[in-house]
Amino acid sequence: MLLHGVAGQSYTLQMSTSLSSTNWTKLFITNNAATNSFYVTNPNATNSARFYRFLIGP
Repeated sequence: MLLHGVAGQSYTLQMSTSLSSTNWTKLFITNNAATNSFYVTNPNATNSARFYRFLIGP
């Protein structure tokens, strides 16, 4: 995935197998991203459905 944001901001990528889930799993956390866009991959992804969301902050 290619993320666009603000350099210097921290972001958290979360994953769930259901959009209605209240239990999202943290996959990746940036600490003050060096650029305003960057690629993120999920090396543990399977062929089953997954949903991702990005949050501002850790």
